[in-house]
Amino acid sequence: MEDCWLFSFALEKQNGKKLEESKAYELIELITSWSIENGLQIGGGYRAPKPGEFDGDIFKLK
Repeated sequence: MEDCWLFSFALEKQNGKKLEESKAYELIELITSWSIENGLQIGGGYRAPKPGEFDGDIFKLK
């Protein structure tokens, strides 16, 4: 069994429009609440991409 798991992912709207920061905050709040309910600790957070970090879409949009 692993001591911990590391996650790294991007969050983007399916229609390619701007994603409000409130959605990122909402997700981190859900993850934090779930962690507490399951007796887990969580560290980290979220941030906007740095300039030039992503060229074009993060995902191929449908």
